[in-house]
Amino acid sequence: MKIYVFYTEQIRIFLTQLKESCRGIKDLEIIPVFYEINAALKTGIGGTHDLKYMDLMIERWKLHLNHIKENIGSNIVFLDADCVFNSKYSDFAITINDLLVNNDLVFQYDDNTGMAASANGGMVGVKCSPLTFSFFEKWINLIENKEDRVPGFPQTEINELLINPDEAIANIKFSLLPQRFGYRTEDCRIYHAIGVSDKMTFLKEALKSFQL
Repeated sequence: MKIYVFYTEQIRIFLTQLKESCRGIKDLEIIPVFYEINAALKTGIGGTHDLKYMDLMIERWKLHLNHIKENIGSNIVFLDADCVFNSKYSDFAITINDLLVNNDLVFQYDDNTGMAASANGGMVGVKCSPLTFSFFEKWINLIENKEDRVPGFPQTEINELLINPDEAIANIKFSLLPQRFGYRTEDCRIYHAIGVSDKMTFLKEALKSFQL
């Protein structure tokens, strides 16, 4: 399974650790998506309150839209760089593919009450099709032209579109991954360092716990 990971030079270290963590897990292909950031967009990782970070996320998803077009007929994943896999388990791709049999999209579950659909856009499985292309195209157009951006952008917007799709994408179906895909559960498959300031510390602690 192709896993597209957007990164800038600033967060290359996260990408390196992510790639190391999934060594030995079959059926996973990490595809780095490098974006050469300019001074106008320079911002800290996870700076969801920062307008420059919001602009950077728009550029990210515009790149990912091309990846859907390139993979029509296949399932792919978009993944944040601040993640690490638990190499004891090899069912990441299997779980994504199983959920995409009857769904067009599958998201990491997010317990943030501000997310209307409980969907986290940092881990997204996509059944690449004209429908999912249209969904992301519509979302990107929405966030590109939205002026009243608030913290949580553009995650809140994709949640709202999932809950209230317009007629053109009314048939879109989505599902949420079990919490072990993203959160530090006892049987965690992949940890995503959301909602923490010192991401590297939390990622390293997760890797240590996976080795026990």
